[in-house]
Amino acid sequence: MPFNNAIALFQMHLIIERALASQSSSLYLCNLNLKDIPLSITRLNHLLRLYLSHNRISHIPKEICMLDELYSLALDYNKLHSLPPYLITLQTLVKLNLNHNSLKVIPPEVFQLTNLEILWLNHTELSEIPHEIKNLTKLDTFGARGNNIQSLPDEFGCLENLRWLTLQDNKITHLPEHLYFTSLVHLNLSLNLFTVFPEALTKFKDMQFCFFAGNHIKSISDETLSELKHLKLLDLHKNPLTEESDLKDYPFITTLCKGESEEDSNDEDDSEDWAESVASSELNTSDEEDILDDLELVRGGAVFHESILW
Repeated sequence: MPFNNAIALFQMHLIIERALASQSSSLYLCNLNLKDIPLSITRLNHLLRLYLSHNRISHIPKEICMLDELYSLALDYNKLHSLPPYLITLQTLVKLNLNHNSLKVIPPEVFQLTNLEILWLNHTELSEIPHEIKNLTKLDTFGARGNNIQSLPDEFGCLENLRWLTLQDNKITHLPEHLYFTSLVHLNLSLNLFTVFPEALTKFKDMQFCFFAGNHIKSISDETLSELKHLKLLDLHKNPLTEESDLKDYPFITTLCKGESEEDSNDEDDSEDWAESVASSELNTSDEEDILDDLELVRGGAVFHESILW
């Protein structure tokens, strides 16, 4: 066994044993080069948060169903190509992060996890969002950027509790005809194929930040802009806008590449999607949300404390 792998396995076992000894409700097993989810985690009877990011996991074992109190599950940056149907048993899940896995298709079982409030599917090679997403009526935060999505199902417009939505870097040309995003605060549709600014967005008076950079929008009327004056930021840079409206009359609009308003594809940064936006302690971008203080980890044989956000 390579020396580095032996160290990682030692760290893993030590972390699990310490969690058992302290009856911890959180377990952080990231960056350990794991190929498999260790079955010994099922000994943690009251586990609420499980972080397995940045490993080489390609399979979710059925034993994960034993974690019947699990609240947050982070599996981003792994080698998953599919999800098992028994994932449906994790009905207590509120936060699920599947970013940067080659899933291509999300099985309907995921959309039967009806307590989900935060779902991340960024860079998962998706070509569509299933109609079953309508079942996630509690969904507050959703990300599926960096995929191949061309259209959104009509049911997507019914997610009336959504506050934070990013679908940047897809191939979307229009939104569903009926939208009920009455709670929407942050919307990112940069780097898509919109030719017309969606007029329906003027109805959402709670929205503060709206990103449409890098689309194909040629004009936007003064009437529409007047209806958007409640915004703090409307990013229209890298659109072929004409001079039909005097955009200088609307100080909340930017058409300049101010630090590149479209975020890059690195989910560890997520700097630009969330720059100049609302404080996102509750609504962050990837595996960084709940503050877990005094989490003891092991590196190089030394124990240290680290605050983990997710």
